Amino acid sequence: MQRPNHKSRTVRCSRHAWLRSAALAWLLASCQSKRAESSMQDAGNASDAGAGCVGDPRAENYSANLEKTGTAGVFNFRLVESTPAPPAKGNNTWRMQLSDLAGNPVSGATLSVRTLMPDHGHASPVAATVTPTTDGYQVAPLYLFMSGLWQVTISAKAGAQSDSAAFTFCVAP
Repeated sequence: MQRPNHKSRTVRCSRHAWLRSAALAWLLASCQSKRAESSMQDAGNASDAGAGCVGDPRAENYSANLEKTGTAGVFNFRLVESTPAPPAKGNNTWRMQLSDLAGNPVSGATLSVRTLMPDHGHASPVAATVTPTTDGYQVAPLYLFMSGLWQVTISAKAGAQSDSAAFTFCVAP
């Protein structure tokens, strides 16, 4: 029976331990370097509000009474007002109006809201509620919890007809 060489095993173990320590130290240094680099970039961009989506061709310029024809061509969707204006990070309230293509108000419709950050693939964690008002609908809270490009799709169903329109805005930090 051959006796194991404890000396070579010790050398092998210490070499593996050294390699693990070296790899861990390199990984830690790399992470700290990236964190510092990211912090410097963030500080440099602090004055550049919404830098990630400013100038994005998908973003619309907000204006009161922004109107769109739905994708099915059944209804016109009018964003009468956003508070705050333009839509901003945090809670927003939108006043909406719905009309047929001839411009006649559509009352009694059921509206729903879907939020999406198309570049991130997620929605707002807070579902917006649509409340009928005397002159249209109120959407609140419309919670846009982070800066970036937001797409808010308003869907409407009145009787057998349904349609939707998406409003896409760059939300500044």
